[in-house]
Amino acid sequence: MNFSIRVHPLNLSPANMEKHNAYTLKLSGLPRGYTQLDLDFIIQDTNAKSYYILRSAKSYAPLPFALLQFDCDDRTYAAYDKSFFLKGRKLY
Repeated sequence: MNFSIRVHPLNLSPANMEKHNAYTLKLSGLPRGYTQLDLDFIIQDTNAKSYYILRSAKSYAPLPFALLQFDCDDRTYAAYDKSFFLKGRKLY
């Protein structure tokens, strides 16, 4: 299928929510109409723990960026140093 869901606890304290979001990178420059299937190779290569594709409030189309979350500093910095292309476009 070409969709995924995000599940997270609703009762996290502010401190735990901050910790949960501490190791997040924004992946931008994504082409129009991409899906999580297009990002699978990036998720695998960076060892991201989770990812989130943001969507337009009006059309529900994916926005040209996604958020990748990691479980530690080392993986976050290692992913930051990598370079990716998708459908001929450089991603940042």
